[in-house]
Amino acid sequence: MDGLRRFFETNRAAAALIPFVLSALAVLALYSHVLHGPFLYDDLIYIVRNGRIRDLGALTDFTSSRYVTFATFALNYAVGGLSTFGYHLVNVAVHVFNGWLVYALVRLTWRTPVVARAAAGASARGLALTASLLFAVHPLQTQAVTYITQRFASLATFFYLASLVCYAAARLDVERSDGGLLRRHGLYVLSVAAALAAQKTKEIAFTLPFVIALYELAFFSGSVASARRRAALLVPYGLAALVIPLSFLLVSPGAVSYASGIENWITELQKAELGTLSKYVYFLTETRVLVTYLRLLVLPVNQMLLYDFPASHSILEPAVLASLAFLSLLLFGALYLFFRAKRLGEPYLLVASAGVIWFFVTSSVESSVIPIMDLIYEHRVYLPSVGALTALAALGAAALERLGARPRTGVALTAAAVVLLSVLTYQRNLVWTDALAFWADGAARAPALAKPRINLAIELMRLGRYDEAVVELEKAKRSEPRYLDIYYNLGISHVNRRDYRSALREFNRALEVLEVLKEGHYFAAASLEYEMIINSYLGNLYVRLGEPERALAHFERALAIKADNNAARYNYAVALDMLGRYEDAAAQLRILLGSDPSDSGARAYLDALLSRIGRDR
Repeated sequence: MDGLRRFFETNRAAAALIPFVLSALAVLALYSHVLHGPFLYDDLIYIVRNGRIRDLGALTDFTSSRYVTFATFALNYAVGGLSTFGYHLVNVAVHVFNGWLVYALVRLTWRTPVVARAAAGASARGLALTASLLFAVHPLQTQAVTYITQRFASLATFFYLASLVCYAAARLDVERSDGGLLRRHGLYVLSVAAALAAQKTKEIAFTLPFVIALYELAFFSGSVASARRRAALLVPYGLAALVIPLSFLLVSPGAVSYASGIENWITELQKAELGTLSKYVYFLTETRVLVTYLRLLVLPVNQMLLYDFPASHSILEPAVLASLAFLSLLLFGALYLFFRAKRLGEPYLLVASAGVIWFFVTSSVESSVIPIMDLIYEHRVYLPSVGALTALAALGAAALERLGARPRTGVALTAAAVVLLSVLTYQRNLVWTDALAFWADGAARAPALAKPRINLAIELMRLGRYDEAVVELEKAKRSEPRYLDIYYNLGISHVNRRDYRSALREFNRALEVLEVLKEGHYFAAASLEYEMIINSYLGNLYVRLGEPERALAHFERALAIKADNNAARYNYAVALDMLGRYEDAAAQLRILLGSDPSDSGARAYLDALLSRIGRDR
């Protein structure tokens, strides 16, 4: 051990790499077994069924508010198609980089004029490494890393942190007259470029310009730079804050659909979500959500993708009152502690209070007054957790310093926390590696919620276990009887069970639900696709049951929605044939062959039909 210590003392470059190597190895150890994990949930919409990522030419359209993330999905597809390995590998790499950036941010913050005066030469290596490792191995990060779609959150965090780290490094060079003019300007340009990229990655980056301004005011007070020059440095970030609002304005209401481009379709859905809940109800609910996030950061148990989290409608609800009181105490306590620590020269408490403020500011886009249909998701804590976990590390260091504990005690406690969190992360990731296990776990943890059961049923259907799928869907129906996907998948399950009468019943119920849902803008894009498929199924079922006259209206509706639905057109011809309308049946087959001349089945059917017409004449 002494020899190893002497080696690192004489090889500072190698010693400087230790935190980065430890963080990377920890992440690779905890996420290596998910690299071949399946596409799950919204991955099917944003990646598997998203034709736009299969065309690199679509990258010339910069209007999407999440352009950068979709561009990375497109590059993933260009390299490896729909093999999940490449997508997971990129997500894990982004998480590694983010752990490194957390380390760099804490180290740089320790060197800022305000903290450096308070620190009086104390080293921040231990604090930075602790914060970095807690961030890297915490199980709450699994949703932003293992869930491929939530590259939105992790990649936005990467650009967010990169921008702030480059800004802090450039400002420190100015303060200390280090690095040379080229380095300072280079870092500043990189910071602004990363800020712009963050704005086009996910909407959570909207707070970045404000965080950089707060960082400047908090940690560079008494700066050698003039107030005018400091203000001028912040102008490009203020302009960057306009990117997200402009991205929303560039998408015309009703001008896009899922089929025409999911990137802008998302923007339209986000606009529609603004009317799903009142700002008041959303704010009250999010007070409880924020407390849940904080609880998960401290005690990460009972994690799930979809939470059964009811909305709060009154400020007098005990849970809302308690949450408001706790959050107010935490926020105002952090503000008081920051200025007190600044005055008394307590660096750990300075960093801890700044971390708490970071948590609140970075949570504000998704957990304040801007209504989002889904009230709670773990990936939303990914960016806020940078501040929260750094605050926990700093408070622990402050406590050990007050107690006069030896450095070894801090190392032992950090190691214990990292090991415990790593075990929980590894276990949580095991669930993500198998779709059936994942949704079974979700249904068990939120038994009153329909979505996990529906997705569990879909996985059972994929495996041919239709009887079990029906059981799960019937349970989901008792929870949320107006959920379209329940009846749709029940219909498909009954078809595969050859229970055609039950399938008819469920598909007809699906159409009844659809009539209500498709009136709302939020469902309009997807509703026509559903309606086309359901009517095609109903037409086929009536043909199979020998009721062709009832099939006709369903085929006609399906073809009105999508004229090139050749399967529906073929079966429409069959129904017409069954009713003795041979000429009409032949006409439908000619239309089909006009769009697909290679359809040998339709060609043979038309020839046979024409031969029969000739004989009848």
